[in-house]
Parts: sequence; structure tokens; C-alpha cells
Amino acid sequence: MPYKSGSGRWLARVSAPNPSGILKPALAKVLTNALTKAFTGCIPHRVRRARSRALTRASTSAAAFCAAALVALLPAATHAQSFTRITDGPHVNDLGASRSVNWIDYDADGDLDLFVTNGHEDGEPAFLYRNDGAPNWTFTKVTDDPIVQDLAKADGASFGDVDNDGDLDAMIVTWYGDLNLFYLGDGAGGFVKNTTEPQANIGTYSETCSWGDYDG
Repeated sequence: MPYKSGSGRWLARVSAPNPSGILKPALAKVLTNALTKAFTGCIPHRVRRARSRALTRASTSAAAFCAAALVALLPAATHAQSFTRITDGPHVNDLGASRSVNWIDYDADGDLDLFVTNGHEDGEPAFLYRNDGAPNWTFTKVTDDPIVQDLAKADGASFGDVDNDGDLDAMIVTWYGDLNLFYLGDGAGGFVKNTTEPQANIGTYSETCSWGDYDG
């Protein structure tokens, strides 16, 4: 709306529309200040008819500007990501003293599978769920692989192709001073436990582990 300054000059105060609070207060304030600055001074203070025409032009331009701004901002506001809770399948119904999760393509079929470590103080096997892929994206629990048969007091896990043979290998660290666990991928979508490497022959109170090329 128009108002008079101390010098008697007509100024324009234009507020940016904000339906349903779609604009954050800070952004609405920026738009309002920009519009006010743009239209200040365009309203003559002596000629009533000219002032009316200027007000009309200012209001029309302000409405067009705000409409364009809202059109640009609406896609980001209306296409925010959402989630649907999954309640079917073993991967969301198995009970365990779980410590960590890893998304891995352990069988190299192009979709992500799920590995979960469990760290109960009495020892508990890890969980491995094979992704069955499209179109349903269900999971099947794997129970016949060595990586899910050790009663480990496990904490963190890390996967990588340690021996550069094209499949994933696994390192699982433990708590309560138990020996860490090291598995080599067998090239057929499974794992073989390795007990000869030094990382698998030390008892620790570890929580995480990572593979890295520290020596280049």
C-alpha cells in the first residue's frame, strides 16, 4: 500500500504474497523489500490521476513478479522427498541387538543387499538379506553362509574388494575382547572365513572399521 515519507514523497510498500506459508519468513522478507525498493518513487504526489495510474502499474507489476517467483519456487516445495514405512519382510521383523547396517551388492546382481551386525554380549549371528530385485524389491534372509553363522559379539562392519578379485570381502570388528572376523568373497556370491590374517587374530573392543589405501 502507498504511504507518505517525511519529505511528502509518495512511496510504495508492496508485500510478497505467501499463501499457506509456502515461503520461509526470511525469503518473504527479501521479496517484500525488493518489491518495495523497485516501486518506491513511481507514484507522483501532486497529480491524483497520475498517482492512481502509477499505483495500478505498480500493483500489476508486483503481482506478476510475485506470481513468477512462486511458480519458480513451487516445484521445490511440492516435490519434496517422502518415505513409506515398510512392515513386511524379514529385514524389518527380525529381532536382534543390532549395531550397524551396510548396503552392499554382495552377489553382484546390480541391486543393494542388506547386512546387519548384532552385538549381544552372549554372541549373536549377523543378518544378511538378499535383495530379490524388481518389481517387488523384497528381501530373502540368507542363513547358509559363514558370514551369518558366527556367534559374534559384533559391532561395526566394512566391505571392500581387498584382494582385487572383483568381489566384496568383509571385516567385522567385535566388542568384549572377542576376535575380529575377516571374510573373503568366494566369487559366487558368498563368503569364506579367513583366520590367517593378523586383523582376524586380535581381540578388541572396537566399534567401527574402514578399508583404505594408506600407503598409496
